[in-house]
Amino acid sequence: MDPSPPPRLGLALPSRLALSTGLTFPGAFALGALRGAHISALRFRAENAHRLPRSQAGWYLYHRSKTYAALLGGVAEGARNAARVSAWSALFLACEEAVDRARAPQWPPAAGVDALATVVASLATAGAFCLYNRFPYATAVRTAKRGLVFGAAYGAAQDVLRAAKGDSAAAAWLRWLGVGGVGPADETGGGEGGRIR
Repeated sequence: MDPSPPPRLGLALPSRLALSTGLTFPGAFALGALRGAHISALRFRAENAHRLPRSQAGWYLYHRSKTYAALLGGVAEGARNAARVSAWSALFLACEEAVDRARAPQWPPAAGVDALATVVASLATAGAFCLYNRFPYATAVRTAKRGLVFGAAYGAAQDVLRAAKGDSAAAAWLRWLGVGGVGPADETGGGEGGRIR
């Protein structure tokens, strides 16, 4: 029997990594580019405040140079921000896969693929993010709480999606609620399973 768990969202880890970085890169690049362009424009104004132009042609060249500086700074900061966010996203998915693989041999097939692994991965990623950025205690606690909420919501969404697809190895908490392959009524022999239609 293969000890590796079934792929999440029907995609193997390399495909999920490519999809995740492909989806996070443009948004993170846009946010970083806007911030970088704004900061670069302010820096240009501060560096040239002592030599403001005195003619119309001078103002034209000043604004053109400021636009070029903002564009260059925006692209550089956008690329840095996109690489950072994509790396954190990849770390989260790698942690989630590691937890799935660690739990797979100890449980029945596919039991390791549930919201618990996603919560553990999000908390581990939040902890690594706090250590990397050297957050104070209060900020680290707030970041961990947000990671917990994100992990629980994302993990529950994955479990519900698996149950909606008719996966017989849906998460135990969904089977307990009667959603997915086998509901509590089926275990006693009566009633209809709680499959999502």
